[in-house]
Amino acid sequence: GFTGWDGWSLSNVVDPDTPGDGNQYAAFPGSGAGGSATYAVAFPDFASSSVSLTLPNTNAIFESLDITNTTYTLFALRDGNDGGNNFVSGPLEPVDGFLDLIVDGFDSNGIATGSITFSLADYRGANQVLVDQWETVDVSGLEANSLSFSFVGSDVGQFGLNSPSFFAADNIVTSIAAVPEPSSLMIVLGIGGLTVTRRRRSTK
Repeated sequence: GFTGWDGWSLSNVVDPDTPGDGNQYAAFPGSGAGGSATYAVAFPDFASSSVSLTLPNTNAIFESLDITNTTYTLFALRDGNDGGNNFVSGPLEPVDGFLDLIVDGFDSNGIATGSITFSLADYRGANQVLVDQWETVDVSGLEANSLSFSFVGSDVGQFGLNSPSFFAADNIVTSIAAVPEPSSLMIVLGIGGLTVTRRRRSTK
C-alpha cells in the first residue's frame, strides 16, 4: 500500500478541498453524517483484501450504515487528481468507469449470509453516479453479525486497483435478533375450570 496503514481510523478531519493521500482521512461532505464531528475512514490497503466490522453480541445484526467517498478518492475518481502520486490512470472513463464497494455479510459462526454492492462511482449506465454526500446503505437483508468490505473498480493496473480504496462510514445501526421463545407454560387453575396460559420470555 502507499499510506502505511490499513483498517479503520476515527477521524474529525474537515477538508473537502485538498487532493492526494496527504488528505486521506477526510470525508468529502466536510463532516460526518448529519453534520456529526467524527466518523470512521476505512482502508483495506490492497484491493484484494478487506476490512471488517464484527458485533460482540452474537445475537446482534447490522441494519444500516451511512457511507460516502473520502476527499482523496473523489478527486482521483472525478478529476484523475491523486495529489501527484500518479497511481490513477486519469479520471474514470465516462462510459464504463466505476468503483464498487462490495459488502459481504457473515453470521456469528462465520457463515456467509449474502452480499450487496454499493457504487461509490458508476458511469456504466444512463444515471451516472459519483457519491459526494452521505448515503444510507440498507444491509438488514444480510442478517449479518459481521460485515466485510472490499473494492472492485475499472481503473486497474499491474498491481491491482489504481483508484484509492478508501471510504468513510458513520451512523452504524444495529439490532438484536429475536430470540425464539420457549414453548408456552400451561398453568391450570382449579377454579371453575379456568385455564391461564402465560408465555415465559427468554432472559438472554
